[in-house]
Amino acid sequence: MNPLSTFTRTGVLALAIGMCGTATFAQTPPTPPSAPTAGTSSTTLTSDEKAEYKKALDQVLAANPDLKTQYDDLHQQISAQRSQGASVSRADRAALMTKMADFMTQKVRPEMLKLDANLQPIFDKMDAARKARMNAAAASQT
Repeated sequence: MNPLSTFTRTGVLALAIGMCGTATFAQTPPTPPSAPTAGTSSTTLTSDEKAEYKKALDQVLAANPDLKTQYDDLHQQISAQRSQGASVSRADRAALMTKMADFMTQKVRPEMLKLDANLQPIFDKMDAARKARMNAAAASQT
């Protein structure tokens, strides 16, 4: 084997690897999303707001067994859907999350506000974060 051809192959390989490495490092890191991407807007709330929300939610569910049953049922459906992984369609996931959001805003939220009207700014913050997530999702689909 010709030592020059080995040197040439090695040089070309090193050059290719070097160029790939340069291209990888030259990329700018992805910018973090402006709105939370999780299923809840818990990343939008401060720890005090989360605690206040959780306390009121727990009190409402304890005082309303029917709401607690519906809440637990929806959470079981979400858990079951998550355990199915990729076999669940995006539309089915969205439908269940919409069902949960509707339940929380139409049935649970009014009860929480009866308990503590000071929760309204927390709900406003959660609504704004959800709207931003929905807008971002819609924009990424176009």
